[in-house]
Amino acid sequence: MEMEEVYSDHIFIFPFKWTIGEENKNIKDKLNFEKVKQEISNDKNWIEEYFENETEDEYNINKYFYDYAKKILFNTKNSYENQNLVKNYKYDFCIGDYEIYVKEKVYKLNLKKIELKMYKTGIGFLIYYLSNSNYALLNEINEINDFGRRIYPQYLPIEKTKKSFLAKKLKIKFCNKEIVEEFSGKLGRISKTVMDILGNNFSENFDKNKFINIKSIIDDRMYTLCHLRLNNFSKMLKNNENEKGTYNYLKNIDWNSYIFLDNDYATTQDKDKLFIDNKKYTYNRWTDYGTLFGITRYSFMIISDDSEFSNVVLNKHFINLYKNFSIIALLQRSTILRFLDETSIIASYNEKNNYLKEFEELNIRYMEFKNKMYFDEITPQEQGIEIFDMMENIMGISYKIEKLGKNIEELYNNSVLKNQEKRNKYIAIITVLGTLLTFFNLLEIEYSKIVSIKLLDNYNDIINYIVFSFLTILLFFSGVFIFKKIEKKRDKILFLIIYVLFLISYILLKIIKGDII
Repeated sequence: MEMEEVYSDHIFIFPFKWTIGEENKNIKDKLNFEKVKQEISNDKNWIEEYFENETEDEYNINKYFYDYAKKILFNTKNSYENQNLVKNYKYDFCIGDYEIYVKEKVYKLNLKKIELKMYKTGIGFLIYYLSNSNYALLNEINEINDFGRRIYPQYLPIEKTKKSFLAKKLKIKFCNKEIVEEFSGKLGRISKTVMDILGNNFSENFDKNKFINIKSIIDDRMYTLCHLRLNNFSKMLKNNENEKGTYNYLKNIDWNSYIFLDNDYATTQDKDKLFIDNKKYTYNRWTDYGTLFGITRYSFMIISDDSEFSNVVLNKHFINLYKNFSIIALLQRSTILRFLDETSIIASYNEKNNYLKEFEELNIRYMEFKNKMYFDEITPQEQGIEIFDMMENIMGISYKIEKLGKNIEELYNNSVLKNQEKRNKYIAIITVLGTLLTFFNLLEIEYSKIVSIKLLDNYNDIINYIVFSFLTILLFFSGVFIFKKIEKKRDKILFLIIYVLFLISYILLKIIKGDII
């Protein structure tokens, strides 16, 4: 049987942050990875996926990536360590189609696979694998990529958004059910083609009846990968005017539209910027073969011819290698954004919250992320090093991770300082009360001596009572004076508690000594 010709392969990745319960819970509770894994394992639609190194593809992947990179990409049944960092699942379905309704047209793509990757850092990825055997025009590919990746309206009114880049309708068809999203009703919610696939354990509105609450980590777009095999386009981009001239791709508006996922017209309308951007965002090692890579913050695009090498070897690299490059880069970028959110939440805590403990917990998780999930090199292969470097630079990963580290350190130090200031206030209050007690005791002793010299011994009890009463009243009004000088309500309450306990202790001491009874 002759295989159906494939013009393009598409991978849509929906990056999200997950939380157990509400966002203002403590980090340990809302990022309880064991509970998340347990809940998903109870959903029959999700099957745990393991890397066993048994097939040719698995062997090639195993030899391509460093061990530490594989630990955050795959699960093996005999390794608990990487299952404590990432958990992989595949959606159980027989036959699937992904339909994109654009204006008056319907794009029908083969849905080959759906994956779910959940990470300990509070990040998850829902991944759709699609293939196209029906549409060979560049503008059709651009519409598939742009309209197919949108999961909610970017702006309102909805009618204008649908004319620009939001699909009229998205539909996922399985052999036994359909999931349809028409982007109507309550706007701003994430598409049913995402939420219904994730299942009943997931919610986007902090539903108490749902276990895992999610939010899109970037915006209304899924990260997009595409491998397009189009001979004429590939040939045109690699040509140059003469041997010393520039390659066509450097000044080609269609190449710019393809890598930046513009469906109707290019959003770069300046020739100088067009040249700069095409140069900056293109990996060009294989230009003379007609193979170019376009890499942006939200896309990984390949153009090649439709030779056997492109359809077999390069396409396997696209699915097995470059997709995983994107996963690691997205994981790093998304985790940084997630942790920045956490610093903002903790920084907004009032003094009733144990923000110092929360910053300590966040710092522990940041250091684990930096040591186990942040790498600037994931393969010993030269081309892989170059491509991943380019992805990291374009996403600004190294700069952002250092900025995150400084933010956590500064906020932690500030919290330590505030905590120290609070302790100093308490110590100062206790010191003042202790000084008053010492002063009053000395005053009482000296006053009693002076009075006892002049009066008879049988008046000592009366004298002691008078002295005690006088010093107690003096102590009381001293406390009132200090209380009025304190500004913060919390500190006033604390002083009052300490002061009352101190006063009671002083009176009991006098009773025990027999000075007043």
